[in-house]
Amino acid sequence: THLIQVCWDSYHEKTKAREMRSLRKGMRIFGLHTGTIITFDYTEEMKVEEGTIVFIPIGQWLLS
Repeated sequence: THLIQVCWDSYHEKTKAREMRSLRKGMRIFGLHTGTIITFDYTEEMKVEEGTIVFIPIGQWLLS
């Protein structure tokens, strides 16, 4: 029902692109419109063709 990708450092564009590529593929395969990338300390919400990708720090994710 939900896709989660885990990435330590998503500040580098190359790393962010690689992690998003995998998550977007999963979103297409499973017909999901949201995905989450758990990071160490990075926060962002991005709109992509498949829907929305949320970058959330591990501490915040554990408390949610």
